[in-house]
Amino acid sequence: MLMTGLRPQRRLNERGSILSVTAIGMLSFLLIAGLAIDISHLYVNGSELQNAADAAALAGASALNSNTGGITEAVNRAIVTMNNYQMDKTGVTLSRSDVRFAMNLSDFDGGGTGISEASAAASPVNIRFVQVTIPAKSVSVFFATVAGLGGTVDLSRKAVAGQSVAINYYCGLEPLSVVQDDANNAPLNPEPGCGSQTVFTPGCTYTIRLPSNGNNGNGNGNGNGNGNGNGNGNGDDEVSAGNYLILAIGGDRGGADVRERLALGGLECYTIGQCVETEPGISAGPVRQGINVRFDDYQGGGLSANSYPPDTNIKQGITYAQYTSGDAAHIVAPSNQGIPNRRIILVPIINKSQFDNGRDDVCMVTVGAFFLRNPVPGGNGGDIRAEYIGDRVTLGNGGFNPGGAAGNPQLTVAVLYK
Repeated sequence: MLMTGLRPQRRLNERGSILSVTAIGMLSFLLIAGLAIDISHLYVNGSELQNAADAAALAGASALNSNTGGITEAVNRAIVTMNNYQMDKTGVTLSRSDVRFAMNLSDFDGGGTGISEASAAASPVNIRFVQVTIPAKSVSVFFATVAGLGGTVDLSRKAVAGQSVAINYYCGLEPLSVVQDDANNAPLNPEPGCGSQTVFTPGCTYTIRLPSNGNNGNGNGNGNGNGNGNGNGNGDDEVSAGNYLILAIGGDRGGADVRERLALGGLECYTIGQCVETEPGISAGPVRQGINVRFDDYQGGGLSANSYPPDTNIKQGITYAQYTSGDAAHIVAPSNQGIPNRRIILVPIINKSQFDNGRDDVCMVTVGAFFLRNPVPGGNGGDIRAEYIGDRVTLGNGGFNPGGAAGNPQLTVAVLYK
């Protein structure tokens, strides 16, 4: 009888134990699920932080141009880009000391930190890489707090971007050209004061569109002849009747297309040796209207600042060195929202023998970067010239094809390395 009386009490005790175990198990399950939510939250915020670091590093690398001003601008662009990001509903703050530079990618290996902005600015010629390190930022966690693991977790990310190898296909080419001699690759129209008359020389200007009477080739370099338009050429610029160095990039036709391409750049990409058609005629109005938007000058033709923005610096008469110096004395801001480097243009270089009378095919020997010192004046614009850039610069368009020809070592694009 006693044994029979004990059985219900034992079952009650067992039921209580099961309820306790079940409650503990449910609590553990909820904590594990909560920790998974916290981990997912941290992963999302970490990814956002990495995206911000990548974007800031690429923005910084896009400013590298072998000049001191490019170092300063690289830091400025990295900070501005970072300011566009938020993490955990709060902004991400980047200081100038969080942006570092290096000549070699390996300088950032094994925890390497490269050099500071000041050190890079003191010797900018060979600076090719930018590292952005985002300072540790606290991210709130809820379930980890319940588990006694703390209420916040600090996250930090870094990224390295820099100049690519020399690109060998080029996008955004201007529908203009520079002519060189077939035999020795010497430019046909260097300015008389240029240090070398036989090779393309940084700081010297070259004709990118001939004047209406430039095909005669008998200017004397002092502004009194009729072969150079503005007195900068040496008169040895005869090409062929009807051609004024304008190209039909992407198969364009007519002045309207010339105007739009000069305002924006061509839509097609080209490799060395590829051929395009010439665009006969001087197209004075379209050329002036297309080029001058880069100086915040809109003279008709349906071009607006929203679609064809100016450069961020429209100071006229300055050299490329002054343009990249960052010196306030050489800067004039546009009234419309500008984009950096709009005055740097990519122009095909073509052998003189390629040009025939009228419309014909010409093939690109190489591509050069040129700087627009001035807008195009009224009338037919005369002999339009631009300064050759010999520094290693980062451009927005183009890339490298391993199976293609050798590229121009001065031309690179910004790429993300790590």
